[in-house]
Amino acid sequence: MTKACSVALVLAASTSLASAFFFGDFGPGEPLERRQVIDVSWSLNNQTVYFNNEAHFIMNVTLYGDTAEDWHQEEVITTATHGGTHFDAPLHFYKDGWSVSEVPLERLVFPPVALVDIQKKVASNDTYQLSAGDLRDWERQHGRLPAGCIVFLRTGCHNILLRAQLYIVENLSGLEKIPATGARAIIQPMKIDGASGAPVRVLVVLPN
Repeated sequence: MTKACSVALVLAASTSLASAFFFGDFGPGEPLERRQVIDVSWSLNNQTVYFNNEAHFIMNVTLYGDTAEDWHQEEVITTATHGGTHFDAPLHFYKDGWSVSEVPLERLVFPPVALVDIQKKVASNDTYQLSAGDLRDWERQHGRLPAGCIVFLRTGCHNILLRAQLYIVENLSGLEKIPATGARAIIQPMKIDGASGAPVRVLVVLPN
């Protein structure tokens, strides 16, 4: 991230980076039809951004065999949990919060997506914090936030949300492909017992 996260709600650092937070209890979902699915996560590689400047992604590759018949490849990876597109469990800043492996699955699979676009405000003020007014403006245009939705933003917050057992996903990509309403998300954090964060892959199912 190129700018520090704010302290109020989930804020993204730039128009190419984004965050999301889970908003309330998961409500009943409608039947899922054949829809386009897009990946809004960044790959892990040598360019991965970490919030600890000392952290890096390392992959050691071991190759066996020289021909197609006996070829075998294995890898060992080393990575910090809070880097690239990653999942902040409530434990990250809340001592009694859920760890990554304790977050209920119903909060991760097919929650409705609400895209709140504040990129123009962030572009003109790099310390801008999401306000209740931004959410009211969104609701005036699109109706009430869906029950159990995950809100996609383009800027960051930690303490308020995590103490309410609400998780955060940071550093997303491709949010310009997502409509303000109607999409659903699939959040796939690496299942690590006791961890406050984990690498995560985020898929979005677009509406018809």
